Amino acid sequence: IGYHSIRKIPAYKGQGHLPGFYWFSGINQLVPYESRLEMFTLMGFDFDGGVIGVLAQPLMLHFERGGQAFRHVPDFLVWREGGGVTVVDVKRAEQAGASRNRRAFESTEVACQHLGWGFEVRTEPDDTHLANMKWLAGYRRRPPRFEAAARELIGCCADGAVSVRHLLAEMERPLLARPTLFHLLWKKVLRFDMTAVLDERSLVYLSTSDVAA
Repeated sequence: IGYHSIRKIPAYKGQGHLPGFYWFSGINQLVPYESRLEMFTLMGFDFDGGVIGVLAQPLMLHFERGGQAFRHVPDFLVWREGGGVTVVDVKRAEQAGASRNRRAFESTEVACQHLGWGFEVRTEPDDTHLANMKWLAGYRRRPPRFEAAARELIGCCADGAVSVRHLLAEMERPLLARPTLFHLLWKKVLRFDMTAVLDERSLVYLSTSDVAA
C-alpha cells in the first residue's frame, strides 16, 4: 500500500483497554488494534470481504474550530477492491456523541470528502451477529483436507437449504467436515441467517455470489 502508521499503539500495565494484533485473513497480515471494539471492527471488515489493505493509526489531522487548534488520529484506513478508500473511527455508541468526538468526526469527514475518500464511524456490532462472527473467525484459516470435504458440503446444499445437523450427518468424515463447513460459512461460499445464533438447527444454503474459499 505504501503508507505507514503515524503512531504506535501503546501497551502498558494497568491500561483500561486491551491492545493487540488481529490476523486479517483476507490480506494475510497482522493489524494492530487499540481495544477489543477495534478488534471486532477489523474482524467485521475481514468477514465482509473485499478489503485489500488496512492500516492502523494511519494519519494525523490538524484542524481549527472556533479559533482553537485540534488534532485527531483516526483508527483505520481501509482500501477496498475497486479502488475505494475509507477512513474509519471506532467508538462506543455512548461515547460517539460526545462533543469532542463529534467535532473530530465532522472535521475528518470534511477532509475525506476533499480527498474523495469515504468516512465511517463504527460502534458496537449487534450481539448475535458478533457471536456468529467470532465463532466463524476461529475457522478463517483454511483447514486440512479442505478440498474433498468442501466438495461434499457444497454438493449436499446444491438442491436447497440443509440444517447443520443433517449436513454433517451426510458427510463421510463429519469431524473433518465440521471445520470446513465453518470456513465455507466464514468465506460466504455457504450462508445462513446471521440474525439468529448459529447452531445445529441452522439452515445452510449456497451463496448466490461468486466467491472463493
